[in-house]
Amino acid sequence: MSKYTINKDLTILDALVQIEGNHHRSLIVVNESNKVVGSLSDGDIRRALINGMVLPSTITKIMNLDYLFVNEGVEASKIKSILSDPDVFLLPCINSERKLIDLHVKR
Repeated sequence: MSKYTINKDLTILDALVQIEGNHHRSLIVVNESNKVVGSLSDGDIRRALINGMVLPSTITKIMNLDYLFVNEGVEASKIKSILSDPDVFLLPCINSERKLIDLHVKR
């Protein structure tokens, strides 16, 4: 999962490098406890740079706090339905404490 997740304390530059390597145009942002705290897309980064953010800034300043996720135990048909959206590439599965349990990746 590491190529699809990024620690919240890393920089915009770190995120760009990681997104370039994962070919899914987005990342799931986690904290030190592997709790999902947001998502980050190449579009979020692009908008931030246009608005004057600099590459050494931390991603917490630009990450999306309103991210898509599924809860542990959700039906496979629900996951498939969400991933059929052309704008959804990564779908975290979280438990009641928002810890990352699994990560569904569009193939």
